[in-house]
Amino acid sequence: MLKKKDEYKLKNYFEYNRRNSISITRILSLVLIGVIAFNIFSSIQEIKDMQSYILGNSDSESLLLDSKEELKSIENTNDKNIDINNVRKIFEVAGLENIDSLYIDQNTTNIIGKTTDIKTIEKLMKNKLLKESHVKRIEGRDLYKFEIDSGEGF
Repeated sequence: MLKKKDEYKLKNYFEYNRRNSISITRILSLVLIGVIAFNIFSSIQEIKDMQSYILGNSDSESLLLDSKEELKSIENTNDKNIDINNVRKIFEVAGLENIDSLYIDQNTTNIIGKTTDIKTIEKLMKNKLLKESHVKRIEGRDLYKFEIDSGEGF
């Protein structure tokens, strides 16, 4: 078989190759470390960009104060207020995904939406916000597109 001398040479040869060869795990670990470092640096850059954007828009505080003052002036007017519960009932009856447009003012109300059941439109007409309103248009067969209008145009 092999002499002891040859056996040591064979063992040293494999150890030598193993030390000098680049293994797949070393390559993958270096690539992974590079990706992590890139993500860290790009995140830091995004934070710095966000910081400069916020500092550049320092007038946002004055804009917020102006909007608060405008809200107080609206609240102090003696006009009749719109009942939010009636608006909520409109969304409950028709469904949030079925209402395309909803415009409510002190004198007018306009709803544009779609439904599969015509009875939904009848239920909407019973809402207090839609008193003295009319159905402006209904289109379709399986999916009805409707528009309910009230107010000045009536």
